[in-house]
Amino acid sequence: MTYDNRHLREAFQRVPEIGDGHRWYDFPYRLIRNTLRSRVGRRIPRRVRQLLTYALNFLHPFNDHHRNLAWDPSDPWHNVTPPDEETLDIPGVWVIELFPPSEFDALVRSLDKNSWDTQRVRYGFGERNRDQLESLRSGRGGGWWRLGNVVSPGTFANPDAKVSKLPQDFTEVELTAAHIGDGLTAVVAFFNVSQGGACSLNNEWHRAHEAQLRWRNGRPVTEDRKWSSFRVTQGSRKLLHDRARNWMRDTLPGAFARRGVPQPLIELMLFSHYDPTLGTRMSLELSDALRALGLNCGPVEHCTSETFPGLLLDSAENRTCPTLDDNTWALWGQRTKVASLISHLHLYGGDSGSSIAHRINDGVRETLRLLSVSAFLGEVQAEFSRLRDAARAQHGKFNARRLRKMRDTFLEMSIDLSSIVRDVKHFHSRSRRVSEIPVFILEEPAWLADQLRDTGNAIPPMDYTNMLLESQEREVTDLAIEDREYREILSGVASLGASIDTFKVGRVALWVALLSLAVSMVALLLADVGSDTVLSRIVRFIAG
Repeated sequence: MTYDNRHLREAFQRVPEIGDGHRWYDFPYRLIRNTLRSRVGRRIPRRVRQLLTYALNFLHPFNDHHRNLAWDPSDPWHNVTPPDEETLDIPGVWVIELFPPSEFDALVRSLDKNSWDTQRVRYGFGERNRDQLESLRSGRGGGWWRLGNVVSPGTFANPDAKVSKLPQDFTEVELTAAHIGDGLTAVVAFFNVSQGGACSLNNEWHRAHEAQLRWRNGRPVTEDRKWSSFRVTQGSRKLLHDRARNWMRDTLPGAFARRGVPQPLIELMLFSHYDPTLGTRMSLELSDALRALGLNCGPVEHCTSETFPGLLLDSAENRTCPTLDDNTWALWGQRTKVASLISHLHLYGGDSGSSIAHRINDGVRETLRLLSVSAFLGEVQAEFSRLRDAARAQHGKFNARRLRKMRDTFLEMSIDLSSIVRDVKHFHSRSRRVSEIPVFILEEPAWLADQLRDTGNAIPPMDYTNMLLESQEREVTDLAIEDREYREILSGVASLGASIDTFKVGRVALWVALLSLAVSMVALLLADVGSDTVLSRIVRFIAG
């Protein structure tokens, strides 16, 4: 799309450059600018000149904001205008939490506290959740089992559901769990989004957003209508994510929650008209409208799976979606097409968004299980790095208490890691054997693939799922080597620390012995011998 600078010229005609008018910021700007350019300004100390230059830069955003407000809203380069006929539905959100051996007690406490299995009528007359958890963790678990359902008060509840207050925008939460090997447990919460919650993001997306002047770290920052729309619309989407993640963190805190990391999340986003799988080149207006929602993969790459026909898998990137958290993904597509491609949808109540969400529930859980392992391995690697940096910064300052704390941290991580190494290998072998994990293919959209093919630069499709599996295997191998090296270093440091402590104890004991000897000598000198003390007799003997 060729840029038309007509809107740019008009904006500068309406709002001239700073210092060229009679607005409140023009007067101090001209005064400071003229002072710096004068002879007196050249003699001003360097530090003062820097402060005055900072003041000039401080005033510029006010002029930019004034111009952004006057900018023509019809300019597609400075505004976001979603298609009027397009509507967005979010029928479901999935959040996963992992529980390695160090978090097993927390999982047991959460199961005992919430007692979801006491409400079972239709499902699960057998073992309680805790008993099933312990029996499966002692073997090689792999399948999913239902922990329970939670519904908000006033919502139609099936007999198995426990009635409890849920965050607004959610009507029901379905909790299921599965083992990854025998030491790592995954729990997935499937949030059914209410009609109001699904409409809130759509309404924010279509709302006209004005230019904003915000304050960041004590400095003004200006946003035109486009960037304001990006931030506010993505913030509305993030609000839904935060409510789901916070409920999961408060109800089932695990490895991600303890580390303060957003739990991996997938949401289903269904559009009324636009079909991203067609592979046609989209306009700037549509591309920006999707970016405002935090969707980026459509223009240049497609990640598809036969498990989710008509849907694309998209991850939120901090570079283009700074408002959204890490570990955030979306499955998105055109609702009518998705409903026509998914088999047996009539068994789930029709072709509504809620029916589609329940139909793909099993596949989403398996996808989250794969993505969560990659996210968890990345956090373990980051934790190793933090410990290494802290050990280097505190070198020479260790005492027995600090060594014990470091030893406990490494012990916990080593136990988790030794379990993860086995569990990931078992998870991969089982997944490849029984094809549990959906296979995602990463490829260019049709319009871009045609261009690359015509220029002789065609790129073959890549198996994204296999890429993740191979990456996890490499990370597990590297972490196992790093853990072994760290334990050897810690063992040597602990031995040195024990020797230093022994030396310190011996030195203290020597001083105590000397002090005891001194006290004994004083007591002997002051002791009565007959009618005199030993000290008085010594004094008379010396005096002659």
